[in-house]
Amino acid sequence: PRSPSAEHRDRFKADPVRYAPQFGNYCAMALAKGQIVVANPENWLISEGKLYVFGSPAPAGPVLFQKDLAGNVVKANQNRPILPKD
Repeated sequence: PRSPSAEHRDRFKADPVRYAPQFGNYCAMALAKGQIVVANPENWLISEGKLYVFGSPAPAGPVLFQKDLAGNVVKANQNRPILPKD
């Protein structure tokens, strides 16, 4: 049997976009507020199969974002154009 990490790696390689953070390496909560903050990958939340990363650890970033998940996702997506183009 393969190790879980090998299986996860293979799943990621097969569909990297599915596992990528929704807003790149930027804080989802900050983006919902119209701000650009580089996220720390240790501060994260997975909701409905999507990964969100945050600049601040819980209870700030992830917990705050989850309080109005649908609304914050909409706001963050509306503010996506302010993100630097890579």
